[in-house]
Amino acid sequence: MAERYAACGHVVTSRHGRTVGPVDDALAAMGLVRNTAVVVPSFSTALSIAAATELVALIPSSYFEHLRARGTLRSFPLPMPTEQITVSQMWHPRLDRDPAHQ
Repeated sequence: MAERYAACGHVVTSRHGRTVGPVDDALAAMGLVRNTAVVVPSFSTALSIAAATELVALIPSSYFEHLRARGTLRSFPLPMPTEQITVSQMWHPRLDRDPAHQ
């Protein structure tokens, strides 16, 4: 399954434009390299591209859950273990008390 995953074209999400990360390290340990077609700064952009193409986007399941009802995208677990992937948010300190940010 990891071979099939690596062979897909991939949308990579990176705020810093990085093309590699923990998924690539896990694939490399198996002698595999994924084909990165495009790097984007946000999960929403990655999902839009994946929905309009045959590319695969790595998205946190918690972010993806509300989209399942639409039926245009399908999810599957990564076919190999990876290091923990940290997803974080940042905002200006003046918004710390904003309930939406909390």
